[in-house]
Amino acid sequence: MPPPAPALTSPAGGGHATAAGPRTVIETNRLILREFSADDAPAVASIFEDEAARVFYPDMHRLSNAERWVRRNHERYSADGFGLWAIIWKATGAFAGDCGLMRQQVEGDEAIEVGYHVHVAFRGHGIATEAARACLDWGFAHVECARIVSMVHPGNHASRTVAGRVHTSARRFWRHGAHYYLFFTDAPGD
Repeated sequence: MPPPAPALTSPAGGGHATAAGPRTVIETNRLILREFSADDAPAVASIFEDEAARVFYPDMHRLSNAERWVRRNHERYSADGFGLWAIIWKATGAFAGDCGLMRQQVEGDEAIEVGYHVHVAFRGHGIATEAARACLDWGFAHVECARIVSMVHPGNHASRTVAGRVHTSARRFWRHGAHYYLFFTDAPGD
């Protein structure tokens, strides 16, 4: 079980988007994945306040960048029907991070990527793995795609561990001047 919730929390929301809260998209035994609300920006910024996260996202701890992150995902919800969603720890209603699907370019082709970012207080408890697996299942059920990927920086060992647990295959590929890891899972039946 994760440690007590960090100070920043966001409303869990439920069902469909209403005046009472954002739409819940996925629910697991321990987690709710829901659309971001504008009120989530401080909690999003808090994900990236620790040193380990800032190696890969050096400016995301700034509130203005977190606000853009939330707006960008609302644009994804409208355009694609998916994006990154807030991870809510059911036991406390605490904001634990984000996870979801995004359209990305991989070696010149469009791909659907499952991405995840977990608050330091919730790392090491399988939350990223649980959320990413749920998003992978949701993606194959709701998005027309033959494959879902995760692109991981070679220095991000924690993310490589999660992607290795979630996906069935991996290979190296060239991105941003470095060899990244491309983890992937093909759609059932493909």
